[in-house]
Amino acid sequence: MSVAKIIMIIIAMILFGIAAILTHTSFELLKTTLKTTDSLIDIGLAAVAGAFNLIAAIIFVIIAVALICIILELHM
Repeated sequence: MSVAKIIMIIIAMILFGIAAILTHTSFELLKTTLKTTDSLIDIGLAAVAGAFNLIAAIIFVIIAVALICIILELHM
């Protein structure tokens, strides 16, 4: 296995990790906001921030899957 393939695998693993952290963070942010405030504006802002985190996580997963597909294509 070449060094480039190993580096791409490591980058894909890091991207999956970042996506998992972003997903967890968005749910924790919304859960904490719901516990601490009754303001609909604060809850709405937390929901929007969580949605942006989830969109970023989806983008990271798409990039990681694309890297894995490139690795598989190079392997064949």
